[in-house]
Amino acid sequence: MNLDLSFLFQYLQKEKIFIDQAEFEFQIQSHPNYPSLLAISDTLSFFKVKNLASRIENDDLVHLPNNFIALIKNKKLSSNLTVVEKIKNGYKYLDYGIIVENDQPSFLEVFQNIILLAETEDNFQIESKKINVPLLLVSLLFGLFYLALVFINGFSFFVGLFVCLASIGVYLSYEAISSEFGIKTKFSEAVCTFTTNADCKAVLNTLKSKIIEKIGFSTVSIAFFCTQIIGILFFSILNKFLVFFNITSFLLLLSFPSIVFSIYHQTIVAKKWCPICIAIIAVILLELLTLIVGGKFQFIFNPIYFLFYFFLLMVVYFGVHLIKKAGKISLLRKSTIAQNNRFKRNYTLFKMALNASEKLETTTFALEKIILGNPNANLKIIIISSPYCSYCKNAHELIIEILDRYNDKVCIQFHFNFNIKASSLSQKELHVNLLEIYFKFGQNEFLKKLHIWFETQDLSTVDNTSELLANEDRLIEILENQYNWNLQNKLTFTPAIIINDFHFPKEYDRSDLMYFIEELVADESYNLQMPNS
Repeated sequence: MNLDLSFLFQYLQKEKIFIDQAEFEFQIQSHPNYPSLLAISDTLSFFKVKNLASRIENDDLVHLPNNFIALIKNKKLSSNLTVVEKIKNGYKYLDYGIIVENDQPSFLEVFQNIILLAETEDNFQIESKKINVPLLLVSLLFGLFYLALVFINGFSFFVGLFVCLASIGVYLSYEAISSEFGIKTKFSEAVCTFTTNADCKAVLNTLKSKIIEKIGFSTVSIAFFCTQIIGILFFSILNKFLVFFNITSFLLLLSFPSIVFSIYHQTIVAKKWCPICIAIIAVILLELLTLIVGGKFQFIFNPIYFLFYFFLLMVVYFGVHLIKKAGKISLLRKSTIAQNNRFKRNYTLFKMALNASEKLETTTFALEKIILGNPNANLKIIIISSPYCSYCKNAHELIIEILDRYNDKVCIQFHFNFNIKASSLSQKELHVNLLEIYFKFGQNEFLKKLHIWFETQDLSTVDNTSELLANEDRLIEILENQYNWNLQNKLTFTPAIIINDFHFPKEYDRSDLMYFIEELVADESYNLQMPNS
């Protein structure tokens, strides 16, 4: 079951919260409770959007902001989430694409007392898709080059009109393919929900004819219009515009059986309308009308040029067919990954794997420890790392991300795995300097310098020896204690993560830890006895 999230993005836009929709949909499909309100709330939290999903009483409606998401009993007597807006005399919301305005008593009859609110935090960073400037420039230059070639070889208003119609046809065909794949765009969301009887995806995916299903209406459509655009260029270079229009006239007439079948399929078989399909049919009829009005609708059969055009059409068709096939495989793979992640991110399974992993015998250090986050937090995690370990860079980035989101909820104890007896002077200097930075300037400066080191591997970036370290012996002793503790617990590889005395499960990637922090914090069985080491 796929959850229609258009209501959510509409609400977030009203609240001026902008996130990557494609990434959000992927992450929510990976949630073990998808599709549910909990999955929506957790995924919003993952994107650092402060939110509240709650049950409220009717009397509390007055305290809600002007826009909120609510669970509403729809006209089909089932419940669905929708965006509700306060208006002068009551509330306004969408019910299957139809705007409904109710006064408060009528609204309370359909309101199911479940709401979702979201708001931006002061430090919230708006996430938006960056415009691919190089691709945009290449597309613009290609378009200008195309028009220049056509113009040089006899461009006219009639030819320009035909290029525009063919371009519109390509765009509509692309939207049809997107709807066929279940990919929603702003255009398809606006057009395909225009009426309650409109459903582009249902129409495109319920073809009964095996022949039509194999050929593909959307595939033929985009190949047909793309071939027109390419054909205009080639025939303009050959100065054979009239031949092009003769062939196009013939093909437009041949398209009539497909038009009749499409209309029959929508009215009789699917019993729903596909506005995108109707728009494509309209473009074909407009092209035919343009040829008739322009006096270009005639048949002068030239087998050489006809075979050339047919060959071009087949090349484009099979090219589109292969691209669609690759797209389906990619979508299937993405869906499979989301399903696997949904299973993998189930907290109960993670907890079972964690408790089944090797348990450590922790001891208490007499000397100071490197503590990151909140020292008084119930959830304590031990990270064993080394500045010279390439994999530890990813672990360091994980620490930064955890602290960025859960700084007050987690205490991370940082251990170096450093054998001072088998080290060089520069290695010793690096570790001692990092410890000195931590105890002298605090955890933020320590993390900053460690990050710079992982990026540059330049010892001068963490140089702290402008003055003699009065406490160098103490720092060395801390490093030796950490190393001996690592040996005692057979922690010879870095990075290593310890949660509640247990090794992080081998079945999971270290980056998966981020998905379980909230539940680890809330899990009372993990908050009672945590390692003191």
